[in-house]
Amino acid sequence: MPTPPLIDDLPSLRRFVRIGEVSRMTGLPPSTVYQKMSDGSFPRSIRLGPRGTAWLEEELIDWQRARLAERQNLQIIPQQK
Repeated sequence: MPTPPLIDDLPSLRRFVRIGEVSRMTGLPPSTVYQKMSDGSFPRSIRLGPRGTAWLEEELIDWQRARLAERQNLQIIPQQK
């Protein structure tokens, strides 16, 4: 019988963030999040079920880093996953 994998052998888990936390992280109201998402200037959400959507936390952090880079007029490369 095979042994179960060690926790270190499992791929890293990605954290899903719901709209309330997205708004707190970004300072944007939900309507602006959806508007920016539809015009391509914000990460797209992921459907979790018939009534649930979420965003990948790492994509939101990359988006924040890009906004900071614009302010500092620098180009920041997203962190390696």
